[in-house]
Amino acid sequence: MIRIKFLGFSLTAVFNFLFGYLFQYIFVLFVVLYLYIVEALGWNVDPTLEKGLLIPFFIATMVASLIYFSTIIFTNIFLWKKTQLKKSYFLVIIIVIFSLGVLSNGERIGILFS
Repeated sequence: MIRIKFLGFSLTAVFNFLFGYLFQYIFVLFVVLYLYIVEALGWNVDPTLEKGLLIPFFIATMVASLIYFSTIIFTNIFLWKKTQLKKSYFLVIIIVIFSLGVLSNGERIGILFS
């Protein structure tokens, strides 16, 4: 029983760190989608954006985020049931490890905002 809990906790740590690391790419997709929407509405003219890519980029962003967020949700639900931890402890573990994954990819996020 302890081995199953330890294995579930280890998998939780690895998966949430990986999801946190990959979150930056989903965030970038939404930022670029926002730029395309703003240009389509005529609020900003950005000559670096390609014309006619709003709909394909919207579809790509929605598909990627659907796969990403559904994988996070279902993986964590499955691992929570296997570890048999209290929900509040499990959520704290997820938030801390996910945040560490996001912060470990901070160099690329810094480039985005500069």
